[in-house]
Amino acid sequence: MTDWHNLIADYNLWCDNYDEGRSRALDRVIVHHNAGKAMSHGGVLAAFNHNGTSAHYNVDIDGSTAQFVHDKDTAWHCPGVNSCSIGIEHSNSTGAEGGWDIGEATLDAGAHLTAALCRAYGLGRPQWRVNVFPHSDFYSTACPASLRDKYAGEYMEKAQAYYDNLDAEIIQSEGWVSQDGGWWYRTSDGGWETGWFPVNDKWFYANEKGWLQAGWQHIDGHWYFLHDMHDSRYGEMETGWQKIGENWFLLNDKGQMQTGWQLVKGKWYFLEENGAMRTGWLSYKGSDYFLTKDGSMAVGLCQTRLDGACSIFGEDGKLLVGKLVVEQDADGIVKLVESK
Repeated sequence: MTDWHNLIADYNLWCDNYDEGRSRALDRVIVHHNAGKAMSHGGVLAAFNHNGTSAHYNVDIDGSTAQFVHDKDTAWHCPGVNSCSIGIEHSNSTGAEGGWDIGEATLDAGAHLTAALCRAYGLGRPQWRVNVFPHSDFYSTACPASLRDKYAGEYMEKAQAYYDNLDAEIIQSEGWVSQDGGWWYRTSDGGWETGWFPVNDKWFYANEKGWLQAGWQHIDGHWYFLHDMHDSRYGEMETGWQKIGENWFLLNDKGQMQTGWQLVKGKWYFLEENGAMRTGWLSYKGSDYFLTKDGSMAVGLCQTRLDGACSIFGEDGKLLVGKLVVEQDADGIVKLVESK
């Protein structure tokens, strides 16, 4: 594994043989063997595709790991308990003539992975036939062969030692998981968040498959903007004024995009139907308004043209007088006059 904390395998070889999600709560790990001498990760994937089966992980003869099905989805590895289990395949160092033996590197990495899964999904300390089972307990098969008959004791001793040591590492049963280019949030019961959910007083949104969303999202009749920069705030719901692209948008304290007239800190602003803040002249319900460079509605005397022309607006922002210019009479008195 490249990351035992977040269960990130050395290789991702995604298999199409699975069901999305789970119909039961995850409560066990199922141990398998390849039943093939020194099969590679690619060879295991080929066997899955040929047989119409799958497992979540494979541990190779060199101790490396590959993932074929996301933990939150149901692999086809053990009929009857597929929906509540994670399946781990293990490479054999010998064939049937050698009793389907398991090498030390495979044994060690498999036990480590079992411990990490038990810790990550709150299954408890690994115990044989309590939360870790041989495939043969649920199906008429000799699998996992020597892992059940010869190495079960050693495998569990290693898994328990790794599990106990995980307490000294920063592994959380709940938290963010980066996987396959996306993010999802693992819950303490081994599931994943969907819909709106809070993390450290910030709100995030995951789709029905658990994947974190970013950018503009239309949810229950409202538009929201979720932070889309790939930094520590990725996916966080934005509020207040936000410049997105070339335009400014206003999101209320629930994150919902605002439209029409909005009063903000004593000033009025007008937001188009697409949420973009309006500037310049606005004709609205038979009256003319002027929105300054910062978007605020003009009141009183306001310059409305680059040539210095001004207009006067009422307290409600409606235009009262047309364009005005500053003139100085023969006596040197400066005054405003309506332009011609």
